[in-house]
Amino acid sequence: MFTQAFGACIPARSVRCFSPGDGRMPVLTAASNEHSTGKRSRSVIALLRGPRRLSLHWNRGPSSTTRLRKRGALRLGSRLLLLAILGVGLLSSGFSRWAWAKEWITILHSSEHHGVALPLDQPGLVNIGGFARRATVVDRVRQETSNVLLVDSGDILVGTPLSSWFRGEPDIKAMNLLGYQAMVAGNHDFDYGLEHLRQLRQWAEFPILCTNLMSVRATLPCQRTATIQVGSVTIGLLGVVGRSNFPDTFNREVVEVLALRDPQETVQAQARAWKQAGLVDLVVVLTHQDTREDLDLLEDIPEIDVIIGGHTEGFDGLWTPKLDRPVQELADPGRVFVKTHRQGRTLGRLDLLVDHGRILRAKARNLPVAKFLPLTLRLQRCWNGTGVNLRVRRFSRLDKHSSRSWANGLQSEPGRPTSAICWRTCCAANSHRISR
Repeated sequence: MFTQAFGACIPARSVRCFSPGDGRMPVLTAASNEHSTGKRSRSVIALLRGPRRLSLHWNRGPSSTTRLRKRGALRLGSRLLLLAILGVGLLSSGFSRWAWAKEWITILHSSEHHGVALPLDQPGLVNIGGFARRATVVDRVRQETSNVLLVDSGDILVGTPLSSWFRGEPDIKAMNLLGYQAMVAGNHDFDYGLEHLRQLRQWAEFPILCTNLMSVRATLPCQRTATIQVGSVTIGLLGVVGRSNFPDTFNREVVEVLALRDPQETVQAQARAWKQAGLVDLVVVLTHQDTREDLDLLEDIPEIDVIIGGHTEGFDGLWTPKLDRPVQELADPGRVFVKTHRQGRTLGRLDLLVDHGRILRAKARNLPVAKFLPLTLRLQRCWNGTGVNLRVRRFSRLDKHSSRSWANGLQSEPGRPTSAICWRTCCAANSHRISR
């Protein structure tokens, strides 16, 4: 065993072993090339009477050695060797994550997407957001650092004609392309029923979390927890729906077959179990509830490390139990709460300096998904390819809408590729009052 461990550090040309009965001591020799000039070869390392006694020899020839008799050098050499062996053993036996300290990780988070796959076209928010520009922001952060976790705090569905028509399929597939790693199911993600949420889960290449929802007469199409490795940091993820949501804002049919478990009790039990067993370094909770509920959760449960909020409008910076308002950066913050803005207008960024499960420093800001950002082609190409022309009739719901000219002019330019999302957006919003 010693030969295997130490041989990786010093290549041995010859190994001489003697049996205990012949009166000689066991010697492990690592001999270098001999030169005709008579120079001495490199040092020979020997184990004497167990791992705590080590003798260093100088090899003057193939059959003669001279001991180094100074006890101080002997003890120092043995201790250094034992430390090296222990280090190799720990790294090879699954304890490698404890060998690294003070590592930066970055959590990117979105909130309240509500079907805004294309840039917004609202007063004061023209050409803002959209998946193609969000992908540009994500790619730039990943070029800066490799330790990135990308998550969403729920409500992918409902809010645009696009989402009403496609019911989240292009949104989930775009999230796959962006490399999302988890999301919590929000109240609107249940609007089309459990079977449709099950279909979204099949499309998704990441877990959809429902930690404190349980089924009464149906199988819940999402999972309770997830663990993800980011660099050397193991993160336990939970997804929580608040009492302000359930049952009032949920689909009536869904409420009949689901029940809500107490958010605080559920989170505390799971977080405490993880921490006591040493299974995770950080506990990150994705929530879909009011900000006040998030702050209560943050203050009452010490096992939580990070809360990524959703459901209501976000804020800039980070909150901790010790603060009465958000700040941009904080040393030794303890528990941290962040919430980015709605509809993909910004992408939240939280940078954490972590040392053995403790957050030493936290920095939070919202990255604007602005109109000057270039579009990421892989997201644009996701939806291209239809030749259907649509017209908005007079007296229809979209007749006075600001997007009418845009909808009717989609194919007015010869040879212009039209997105399936664009024409079906008009169709869904107009509720069959569109002429072709």
